Amino acid sequence: MGYNLGIGQLEISITDEGLDSYIDISFKAEKHKNAPAYGEPTDFTNSRCPSYTSWHESMKFVGLKDLFFNKYTGILENHPGTVPLKKEHKKIIDKAYKLFYEKYPNVVAGYSSKIDLENGIFEDKRLGRRK
Repeated sequence: MGYNLGIGQLEISITDEGLDSYIDISFKAEKHKNAPAYGEPTDFTNSRCPSYTSWHESMKFVGLKDLFFNKYTGILENHPGTVPLKKEHKKIIDKAYKLFYEKYPNVVAGYSSKIDLENGIFEDKRLGRRK
């Protein structure tokens, strides 16, 4: 189980089947040759499907835990659902990005099997050191 996260243009579809009608609010799925690819079904797309734990831990690590999980304003607080991203969100992300790269200037995007939060291993030479 996990999240289905995507960023894209808003898509609204209405299914009208009498008493079984509904409105679906989502994002337009896109493929792009420069999007991340890690051997997953979401490769080269504008969506990701991380597990609940991996997303929570990674957002904590990069300084975005409050943006996603704040009890009152967190993007994922009302999961599942669709949330419009605003300029304020971008400012928060930009600030976290800057702080993260100041702390880990040699970081490389990707997954490292050498990092094991449960056993207290927070280091991978290609990622830098977690303090």
